[in-house]
Amino acid sequence: MNRLLEDKRETYADRPEFFLTPAESESDTANYPEARKDLNRAIALDPRSRQAHYLLGYVLLRMNDANGAIGEFHTAIALGSGQPRIYYQLAFALRSKQDDASEEQALTGALAVENHYAPAQCEMAAYFLKSTGRRMR
Repeated sequence: MNRLLEDKRETYADRPEFFLTPAESESDTANYPEARKDLNRAIALDPRSRQAHYLLGYVLLRMNDANGAIGEFHTAIALGSGQPRIYYQLAFALRSKQDDASEEQALTGALAVENHYAPAQCEMAAYFLKSTGRRMR
């Protein structure tokens, strides 16, 4: 995908949404440094891009930058999150910081957006079992 888009970078250099496509592809192939560059470019062009902030949070989390990821997820949420996956990924970033209360709050946020969001339901159940000292079978 990125080889096909490479010669279009100059053509669409002023279009933040263009940079989301290669960034997603780079993220899918674990080329996180390049994804981060493209996402930073998209954000520089459009600081209010919720999708760019979410994706950058995801990339930073994969690069073991939990603090950066948490900040990006919070920015995406502040820009008007209608997506439970942002809260869900925030919960994982908070888990890496061992912030149990905030992790629970993020999972609750995901379920507030979409009550039937299965990944958050599963994590909330695991969190509940962990907090009560019970083990999952």
